Amino acid sequence: MTKNEFILKYGEAAWEQHKLICRKWQEQHKNQFKQIKKKCYEKHKEQYDHLSKKWCQDHRINGWTRYCKENYDLIENYSLAKADNFDPKKWHLHHRLENYWSHTTLKRKGLYYNINPEALIWLPYEEHKKDVHCKTSKWHKRSLENE
Repeated sequence: MTKNEFILKYGEAAWEQHKLICRKWQEQHKNQFKQIKKKCYEKHKEQYDHLSKKWCQDHRINGWTRYCKENYDLIENYSLAKADNFDPKKWHLHHRLENYWSHTTLKRKGLYYNINPEALIWLPYEEHKKDVHCKTSKWHKRSLENE
């Protein structure tokens, strides 16, 4: 039953009372649900970890292949990242235009996906972790010097 159907059948006051009862029940059973989830995780930990790693790896590869469809070797630092098997703890793919526009602006302009590989760069994790977008990273300073 939807909210509107409930209100039509029983009234607004009954809906408010129903919400209150549901919230109290959730609060009372919150810890119980946490314990059940924890036990389930402990029991199937290896399976969850394996699936999580597989999903992350697949998602990561599928994620960065959306940016450009071919000629990955033209992306700067591609060979270095490939040598480390594109380890997310070592390398992050960075869109060069994000130094100038936000990703939402780039998406709106149609410049975020299916672009030339020269518009991308594999940055070391520590370098990308710094706020690349505010022109403080070593990479950005080098790119400004080259322009």
